[in-house]
Amino acid sequence: MTIKLATAKIAKEKEFNLKVTSYASLDEKYDGEVTYYDAYGYPYNWNIPTHTVSLPTQSELQRWLREEHDIHIEISRQYERGFYLYEYHIAVGNSVFGFSTYEEALEEGLIKALELI
Repeated sequence: MTIKLATAKIAKEKEFNLKVTSYASLDEKYDGEVTYYDAYGYPYNWNIPTHTVSLPTQSELQRWLREEHDIHIEISRQYERGFYLYEYHIAVGNSVFGFSTYEEALEEGLIKALELI
C-alpha cells in the first residue's frame, strides 16, 4: 500500500531518496482526490523534481526510516471491548492506541517517525 500524499510530502521534506515507481504530481490542484501515477515500472527518485513527489509503499518508507535514521516502528494488536485495535510504537517511546487497521496505525507511525528527523 502506498503512503498518503500528506505523508509523502513530509517524506520529501525529510529527504526521502529511494527509487520508487509510484508518484504524484504537485502541479495539480487537489480537492480531496489524488492522482497517482506509475512510472511504467521504472524506479526513480521522484522527489528530485520539484513538481513531483515519490509515493513509496508503507514498507519502503518504514525500511528507509529504519536503515537511514535508526527509527524502528512496531505495530501491535490489542483486543478491547470485542474489537481488535492497533497501536504503533516508535523506539523513542511514542505509542498511540486506537486504530482500526494495521495500515492506519503504520501510516500514523510513519508520520510521527518522520517528524523526529
